[in-house]
Amino acid sequence: MRRRRVVVVPLPSSACTLDPFPIGANMKCGTKIVRALLAAVFVLSGCGLDPFNPIVSPTGRDAGARDGGTPDAGGIDAGRNDAGPPPDACVPSGLELCDGVDNDCDATTPDGFAEPTLGDACDGPDTDVCVEGEIVCMGRLLCDDTSDSSTESCNAMDDDCDGSVDEDAVCEGCERAEFRGEPYLFCTNRRGFAEAQVRCAMLGYSLATLTDSPEDDFVWTTAMSIRSEEWRIGLNDNDLDGTYTWISGSSAVYRNLGPGEPGGSGGCAVYWSGSPHWRGLSCGVNRSYVCDRD
Repeated sequence: MRRRRVVVVPLPSSACTLDPFPIGANMKCGTKIVRALLAAVFVLSGCGLDPFNPIVSPTGRDAGARDGGTPDAGGIDAGRNDAGPPPDACVPSGLELCDGVDNDCDATTPDGFAEPTLGDACDGPDTDVCVEGEIVCMGRLLCDDTSDSSTESCNAMDDDCDGSVDEDAVCEGCERAEFRGEPYLFCTNRRGFAEAQVRCAMLGYSLATLTDSPEDDFVWTTAMSIRSEEWRIGLNDNDLDGTYTWISGSSAVYRNLGPGEPGGSGGCAVYWSGSPHWRGLSCGVNRSYVCDRD
């Protein structure tokens, strides 16, 4: 004979009615009855657990947000929490590098904090080599130099930071030299006095004012080493009143005129060709010229 399985379902206390549709004060009691009956059905079907009191896996579910670890493999099975791997928490992998990852698992540490070059001076993606920015971390190391390219101009400065000052191509025929820490331009594009002064002024200079013998010797020697010919300086009597002055406005009284000069040949001084002395020459005649920053 086949045995029947008898299930005893515990019911609420005698204070409760067995009204299957409890109302009011008997609501809680009715709920208990329904839960007890459902539990019996699950046991009879062989499920082996109370759906209202599931057994929780010792490992538990992943409680944290995904952060790059291995996600839990399972889902909810048979009413229990899954028994997959432990929570995929952050695992420190080393120093905090600039890679967008929390390497040291410390949310308060800025990304790239441990990069040895962070904050170093740098030059950005322009054509000059001037250091105008610093290394910053923006998911990767970058130079924050966003300035425009600095181009060389003929101004006695290394504008593009390449180690050369007033490269000849920029000064258009003018070579730069220094004396007593002051810059001079020796320009071989021959011009009259007025044009030469305009050109010097465009470059931030003036036709040269010579204040003593050592400076005079330097200018003469340098000019002759570039081209052996007559060179204009800033001494002139442009208004032909017989008084020579410096175009720069200087009150310097130094003079190195040759014998019989300035004579009557013109109102602007030049170095004599082959001589360290000066002579007068018509101001409109084109000659090489010397500029300085006086």
